[in-house]
Amino acid sequence: MSDNPRIPENNYNSSAGRSSSGPSHPSDNLQSGQYNPQPSNNPPPKIHVKNLAVGAIVTIITSTIVFLITQNLRKPEGNNFQKKKEATVETWKSFVGYENAYFRNMMSYQNSAATDGLDGFLNSIKTESQKFVTDVEDLKRRKNIDEDLIKVFNKRIENEKNSIPPVEKYYQTLTAIANSKKPLKEIKEASTNEMIRFATLTNGMYERNMNDLKEIAKVLADRYGGTFSMDEFLMVQQAPGLMQKNDSLIQFLQNIVLDSSGNIIENKNFVTQINPDLIIGKWATEGAVVTLSKDNKVSWIETEGATANGSWKIEKDKLVIMATSQPSGEIINWRFNLSNVSANAFTLVQDGAPYEIYQMVRSN
Repeated sequence: MSDNPRIPENNYNSSAGRSSSGPSHPSDNLQSGQYNPQPSNNPPPKIHVKNLAVGAIVTIITSTIVFLITQNLRKPEGNNFQKKKEATVETWKSFVGYENAYFRNMMSYQNSAATDGLDGFLNSIKTESQKFVTDVEDLKRRKNIDEDLIKVFNKRIENEKNSIPPVEKYYQTLTAIANSKKPLKEIKEASTNEMIRFATLTNGMYERNMNDLKEIAKVLADRYGGTFSMDEFLMVQQAPGLMQKNDSLIQFLQNIVLDSSGNIIENKNFVTQINPDLIIGKWATEGAVVTLSKDNKVSWIETEGATANGSWKIEKDKLVIMATSQPSGEIINWRFNLSNVSANAFTLVQDGAPYEIYQMVRSN
């Protein structure tokens, strides 16, 4: 705890969603070189090199459930229909279970990426991906399952194997930008452009994959009965929220204007005439719990053990925190701009380089 509650590794850090109402059309978002993500009331996540586009990484891997839709699908006939139905239904259930376990593990790795770094994160998901491929290969060998479901598994395995290289390239590109010696203004612009490119790729992939998933679920349900639903997949339930976070962050970064020295000279996101009552309470952010009391006392407790206790106030449209960090005993003075302030969430942006961003969500 020196210049900031979480010490950054670089002077600029970035990370990279979609509304829960359904997929949009990425091609409509690219006009005159400007990416226009779907509007969102949710604040963006904290920018940090360790978390570069983790949400997008999860999205591209879990959204590779694209299914091969065969032509002239026919309902099985003869004495084998009941056996085929039972085997196919049970195998589908196992498939959903494997997909959901994979998704949960991916999300758990995402949570640890803040401390382990993206190198550790990528190694973990590569290992998890290979386990998943092995599980689906085992499903293919089950007896009496529908031939078209086997084709689905083959396509799923192919897409899973093809999903890792684009993620690695994206990570490597953003890391190279963040570690470059270019001015912060250029780093911000280059990072935002790379995030736009990747968001367009993943959003388009997600939309196509959802269309395919709907089709194969309908085919199997018509063939064997109403036992197949795309809504059973956690990826279907949660990926839109992950994509929405990415879009929110891109929109946030596009609204920031930096001078040649990297100082924010304009930000359409920042709130003026702040109502202090809106930010009183207990708030959760990545790696910490922050309490802003009505008597202007503050407690910032990090999950790794460090704490800061002192006072807070609103001064010239900024949140000012003056506290003592423990166990170091260091006296700290943090100043933050605020954006997206609502009753249950707001965003803190450090007033000065490296402009750390914290998404605050009410926890009481």
